[in-house]
Amino acid sequence: LILTPFSASFDGGIRLWDIRSGNCLYNLLHHTEAVYTISFTPSCSFLASGSFDKNVYIWSLKVLIIKVFIYFLGGSLLRSYTGQGGVFEIAYSPKGDKLAACYSDKKVRVVYDLTFFLFQLVILYVGEENLPADST
Repeated sequence: LILTPFSASFDGGIRLWDIRSGNCLYNLLHHTEAVYTISFTPSCSFLASGSFDKNVYIWSLKVLIIKVFIYFLGGSLLRSYTGQGGVFEIAYSPKGDKLAACYSDKKVRVVYDLTFFLFQLVILYVGEENLPADST
């Protein structure tokens, strides 16, 4: 449950708001053009943002919330994806393991697949030569 609202902005920011005061608590600034869409994983652990700068960014909300709580402000960008056109819409799958992006070049792409990402991490840390023969 997100109690603090986030908003996408035409100035390239993603703002975190204080409901009581109406003040902006934090502004995630990484996009260089208008942010058209944001989406949360079902667990609310991650926020994805899509912009007309052709990028999709995935942010860690746990890090953001902790940093806001202790007043050390700073966002945590985890991954980025660049497409061929501006991003108009993004959405996580019901399980939160995949993220699809709709680009201005009339293409929809799965830009994030958690299963594939985790498999790549296993290869990175364990080494492909140490994996079972049928896993690759």
